[in-house]
Amino acid sequence: MGADAWGWDRPFWATREEFARTGEAACLWEAHRVGMDLEYCHIEKLANLRAGWSRVVAIFP
Repeated sequence: MGADAWGWDRPFWATREEFARTGEAACLWEAHRVGMDLEYCHIEKLANLRAGWSRVVAIFP
């Protein structure tokens, strides 16, 4: 999975506020926690792919 943003998760300020309110660690880095149950490749900050080191493709049925 790849994204052209800094990350998959909600902004950290929002998760920090929720954690402070609830004490539930599961709200921190929610999208990253997917890898605890399912193996996947995670790439962030994809941009300017013509000069990038990766070749990104999408596969649709």
